[in-house]
Amino acid sequence: MWYLLHFALVFVYLSCSEEEASEPPEGMVLIPAGTFQMGSTTGDVDEVPVHAVKLDAYYIDQHEVTNAEYQMFVAATGHPEPRGIGYTAVYERLKHNYEPWDDPGFNHPNQPITTVTWFDATAYCEWVGKRLPTEAEWEKASRGGLEGAHYPWGDTEPDNTSANFADSQTEFEWRSANVNDGFLFTAPVGTFPPNGYGLFDMAGNVWEWCEDWYSPTYYSDVQGTESPPRNPKGPDTGERRVLRGGTWYRAAHTIRNAERISDFPDSSLNVVGFRCAMDAP
Repeated sequence: MWYLLHFALVFVYLSCSEEEASEPPEGMVLIPAGTFQMGSTTGDVDEVPVHAVKLDAYYIDQHEVTNAEYQMFVAATGHPEPRGIGYTAVYERLKHNYEPWDDPGFNHPNQPITTVTWFDATAYCEWVGKRLPTEAEWEKASRGGLEGAHYPWGDTEPDNTSANFADSQTEFEWRSANVNDGFLFTAPVGTFPPNGYGLFDMAGNVWEWCEDWYSPTYYSDVQGTESPPRNPKGPDTGERRVLRGGTWYRAAHTIRNAERISDFPDSSLNVVGFRCAMDAP
C-alpha cells in the first residue's frame, strides 16, 4: 500500500516537473507539433500547390521585436544601429537614409524595430538564444490553428479592428478607403487582437524576416526543389530571403497567411521587422 502511494507521488512529481519544463520562455508561445496545410489556391503562383507539412513543436515570440528590445541588444553588444531606407514622402515613396529611432513615425519604444537587415535580425536572435522562424513555422503560427483560413482571424476581410495596413489615411491607389485603423505608419505591438495561438500582428504592421532562402517554385517539383513534408527549411542557396506577414503600407489582401515575398538579406526598409523562434524540448 505504501509502495503504491510512493509510486503515485513520484509519478505526480515527475508529471509536474515535465509540465513546468515545457512552459514557454517569457514572451513566447508554444506551437504544438503536428501537420497543417501550407499554401493557398486563391493567392499568388508561388503559393501552390497546397501541401501537408509536419512540424515539430517550437516556440515563437508573441509579438514583433520592438525598438526598446533592439536598443538593449545594440547597447549590450555594440552592434551597429539600424540605418536603412525609409519612405519620407510616403505618397511619392521617395527613398532616403533613416535611423528609425530619430523618426517620429517609427520611434516609439513599443513600435516594431524596422530598417533591419536579415543579418541584423539573425544577430539579435542569436544574442537572445533564439533564431528566426522558418517559413513553414511562420505560416503555421500565423494560421493560429485555423486550417485553410485567409487571415490569422479567419476569412473576414481586414478592417480597423483586425490589423494595420494601408487605409483611408494614405493616398495609395491600393488603400482601403473605407477603413481607418488609427495608424499611418507602424502600430505599437499588441494593438490588435491576437490569433488563436495568442500571437499578435501576424498580419500587417511590418513584414517579418524568415530563416529561409526564397524560391518561387519551392512548393512544387518544377526545379527539383520540392518542399520536404517534415520541417522544411527552404532551398539550400538563393539570392533573397523570405518575408512574411504584410505591412502597414500594403493592401489588405497582401496580409494573408499564405502571402510570400522576398528581399535581399542586406536590404533594410521601414516596412520590415522580425520576431524570433526557438526549438521546443
